[in-house]
Amino acid sequence: SWDIRNTEGDQPVIGAWSHSAANGISDATVHTCEVVFAADGDYEFGLSVTDAAGNTGEYGRTDAFTIDQTLPEAEVAYDNMDSHEDGYYNASRTATVTITEHNFRAEDVEFTFTGESTPQVSEFESIGDVHTATIRFAEDGNYTFTMDYRDLAGNRIEEFEEESFVIDTEAPKVEIRDVEGANSGDVQPRILTSDTNYTAAGVEITLEGLNHEAEEPQRDTAASEATGGGETIVLANMPVEREYDDLYTLTVTVTDRAGNETTEEIQYSVNRYGSVYDFGEALDALLESYYAQAVEEDLVIHEYNVDTINFSELTVTKDGTARDLAEGTDFTVEEEEADGRKHYVYTLNREIFTEERQTEDGQTETVPSDGHYTITVYSEDEAGNRSSNQRTGDTIQFIIDSTAPMVVVTGLDGGPYNETSHTVSISAQDNMYLASLRVEVRYGRDTESQVIREFTAEELEESFGTVSVDLPEDSREQHVKVIATDLAGNTVGASEEEEISVTISTNFLVRFVSNRPLFYGTIAAAAVILLGIILLIVKKKKQKQTEQTK
Repeated sequence: SWDIRNTEGDQPVIGAWSHSAANGISDATVHTCEVVFAADGDYEFGLSVTDAAGNTGEYGRTDAFTIDQTLPEAEVAYDNMDSHEDGYYNASRTATVTITEHNFRAEDVEFTFTGESTPQVSEFESIGDVHTATIRFAEDGNYTFTMDYRDLAGNRIEEFEEESFVIDTEAPKVEIRDVEGANSGDVQPRILTSDTNYTAAGVEITLEGLNHEAEEPQRDTAASEATGGGETIVLANMPVEREYDDLYTLTVTVTDRAGNETTEEIQYSVNRYGSVYDFGEALDALLESYYAQAVEEDLVIHEYNVDTINFSELTVTKDGTARDLAEGTDFTVEEEEADGRKHYVYTLNREIFTEERQTEDGQTETVPSDGHYTITVYSEDEAGNRSSNQRTGDTIQFIIDSTAPMVVVTGLDGGPYNETSHTVSISAQDNMYLASLRVEVRYGRDTESQVIREFTAEELEESFGTVSVDLPEDSREQHVKVIATDLAGNTVGASEEEEISVTISTNFLVRFVSNRPLFYGTIAAAAVILLGIILLIVKKKKQKQTEQTK
């Protein structure tokens, strides 16, 4: 009677019995049966026999043994599979080792590690035939890991392929040197980078200005070099041109093979040319016309600079005499931001260009102060630049002229003139510059004048303001205007009150009639003579009548 148990359920193959020659004759007969345990399992084996006469025999013990022909299975899984570059990790890793084996003994598992530090290996935990342990790689370093295992039956896991990886949790080092604040000379930032697992491909450099789009700056390859575990990068000098004056942000980002990232950023200015200037509408109009009778509004000057202005000074020069303006009295200044640049607004009081004058009645009045003006803005910025609007070509020059020209006419102080043409001399002068001189004539009772001659500024300049005009004879009385205008628009001689009346004719009767004193005197004398004749006739008549009566 067989008593065979297998934890896995599979039963052995029991063969046929064979007997020796004395079977049935002698108790010494040997009976043999082969039992084949082919399937894996934990077995218990017992046996009892009974012969034909009913006698019973016992095996007397229970044999326990294990059949294990299955190779153990080993598997390793990691919690952190996020590698920036193959095999490089920027955080600790925990490997979970799982061995599937029925006949397992933990001390038979062999782990082999190489690296800067030894990882932490936990005890195996078993659930049935599944046995699990964890290996924590917490420290930075280069690791290799392999394992080997044989079960109690001597079955060995398949060869475990060695695994290599790097734990790197330290961020790269980045330092920017040789540039800061305001810069008026060479500008070549030096960038120092280093990391245990450095890669040049992980370097990103951008340079962005307030008025320049972000771009990768050019490198000075001759000055740059690779160092142990990093690089020294020198940027090329920025071109020395006004358009490159700006406030810049240099950003350097270095990412190592494990994905650790460091960003350094620095702001600095390139300011080789100093300030630029712009003008308000009133000053623009004044500069365009150049001549004005007065400054009607406060004048505004805008100064722009990449850096802060540490010192500024405004000067007004009139006819060669300079005067420093006082802030708060002569001008005000306001600081603003304009596209990241420093913006200074100077507002000049229009009273700067006036003066006080006594009137005929002893009163004081404020009038324009005539003269040739130059305004200069001088400043010094943080970069050490000394700027002025004169240096940049933004010259501020204009002339204030509130005085009308003076005109002297000779040759029209008598008359009438017995001429077919009469020459008139004119001398015109102005405290600044004449623009034109025009001679107009209104004939008789006409309301409209006719232009006889007009002189340009060039002609007046060539003749030093002295010209002559021929007035032809005419039967009508001529009302002459000499109108002079300077470049500021001041005019003299345009009103009817400033007309000069004259008669020019070879006709005696025209001249006689035009000579009012003579004409009216002659009429008066004729009237007196006529009256005398009439009175004489009347007297004689009365005498004759008296004689006849006697």
